Amino acid sequence: MREKLDAIGLKEQLLRSLRASVNFLKTKAEDYHWLVYPALVFLATRLIVFCAAYIGDLMLPTVPGHWSPAPDSPFLNLWARWDSQWYNWIIREGYWLRPELRSNVAFFPLYPLVVNTLMPFFGNNAILSGIVVSNATFFATLVFLYKLTLLEFGDRPTAQRAVYYLAIFPTSFFFSTMYTESMFLLFSIAAVYFARRHLWAWAALMGILASATRFVGVLTWGLVMWEWLRVHGWTLATVHRRATWMNLLHGLRRHWFQVLVIAVIPLGLISYVAFLQINFGDPLAFMTVQTTWSRQQVGPWAVAAKDIGYLLEQGLNQGNISRFLNVSTLLTVLAISLLVWKRLGAGYGIYTMLLVLLPASSASQSIIRYVLTCFPVFMILGQWGRNTLFNRVITTSFATLLGVLTTLFVNWVFVA
Repeated sequence: MREKLDAIGLKEQLLRSLRASVNFLKTKAEDYHWLVYPALVFLATRLIVFCAAYIGDLMLPTVPGHWSPAPDSPFLNLWARWDSQWYNWIIREGYWLRPELRSNVAFFPLYPLVVNTLMPFFGNNAILSGIVVSNATFFATLVFLYKLTLLEFGDRPTAQRAVYYLAIFPTSFFFSTMYTESMFLLFSIAAVYFARRHLWAWAALMGILASATRFVGVLTWGLVMWEWLRVHGWTLATVHRRATWMNLLHGLRRHWFQVLVIAVIPLGLISYVAFLQINFGDPLAFMTVQTTWSRQQVGPWAVAAKDIGYLLEQGLNQGNISRFLNVSTLLTVLAISLLVWKRLGAGYGIYTMLLVLLPASSASQSIIRYVLTCFPVFMILGQWGRNTLFNRVITTSFATLLGVLTTLFVNWVFVA
């Protein structure tokens, strides 16, 4: 009888210990929700993307005649398509400029520099190092997007949906490829997050890194400075008031060093410009070589009008589905940017517009990839996701297109 009672007591102690452990883990997960949820989204969506890519590569015939960066690893090969080759060349051979021909100076240096630095940790395998860097920075991107959305909306479900929608966006597979999307987005969001927290030195550092990753990274300078102006009472709505300018003057007198710190954000771009001048005698070589990719600055409205006219004339068919996706994405993001302006302020709204209008000034090609970096759009979508029907439509359409476009990409069909 005593043995039976002892067994029951031991069982109760074990159950109490188990409950205490579960409650402890729940408490910790609650304390670190800003890390736990992005981690779960990252793991789930990357698993789906990797599986879709692998299955798609097995089931569909791959377009022949393309480079094979990792012949011994079919998996690594899947994530080094198209522009990945240019980054691989930069890592292996350095920069070169060939007049009238496509040259790798078109691609900014920070991503290949980081990949090259970390290569010794990955057996000097540039592709593996690049994929690890892309995925690691994407995870950090989700964390910062969560924290920034929570800061702006004060609503955890909105932050969760913003992260989720970004991770399942139809071209989000680029975050896992040897491309700069994840790194650029990380530094852009981080710069804004630190600016909103009034940590100006950290914001400036992230801005410098963003401007060394892509040309449009210099736009973070404007967004961070806009936040500083807002903090000191300067807004578009009150620009006509004398008190607005007096407050700004007072802020400049007291905090001029903060403005000086913010002013160094373009240093990433300036450094690359100086490198091009010293080595090739053309400080804007990254822009002049764009014509070899058939990109000429004609303005976004001319580009959109041309593509819309083509679609109306030819109709929607297999040959122009990509054009349709890019143009419709451009127009949709521009429309949403107006709502971003209304909900999050002029700084966010103008920033979002410029992120798509600048590349769209020469061609609509790849817009569906470039909009990945328009993080205010995903913050707004996260708020709209409160509507159950909207959430279901977005989830279904995004996830379906993600699977289709991932399959096309790994089979060397140009997506964006």
